[in-house]
Amino acid sequence: MPTSHTSTCRMADVVRRTESPLIADLVAALRHLEHAAENPTTPDREAAHYQGNATTEQLATWVTGNADRIRAALDTITAPYRGQPELWPAGVTARFLTRIGMRGRDLADATVDIHDDQPAEDARSTARCRPCGWTKGNGLRFRTEVLAWAQEHADQCTALPNPTT
Repeated sequence: MPTSHTSTCRMADVVRRTESPLIADLVAALRHLEHAAENPTTPDREAAHYQGNATTEQLATWVTGNADRIRAALDTITAPYRGQPELWPAGVTARFLTRIGMRGRDLADATVDIHDDQPAEDARSTARCRPCGWTKGNGLRFRTEVLAWAQEHADQCTALPNPTT
């Protein structure tokens, strides 16, 4: 049953007549974003709108920062509708989320995984970045070093995971 909620957004109010508040807000936001995408502008034209009170660098920071906030909000909204998170692959004993994985989008595969061989004389601990393929390892007794290397790499890596289709 639709609520009697009204807003200052005409698009949301039209959709809200038949949809739940969440769906109405998502559809209205999508329509606004699609309109912006259909009518692209340049940073210079946007800066000119502010008549010298905003630089293209300031606008770039604002636009990208708010795009990140939109992505984070969408992740929060959609999380209850997604399936269970992927279990760790067999043999993974530790995992670090990469810098790009922290951006909040559906980038759960953006990790550096640690694999430890079964105890043996020549057992190794190996770090492998799933998005970029970076790999580094050492003997299992130096696992602490491997963990530090993995964390350092994860903090810097901005490679996107290969899409799986």
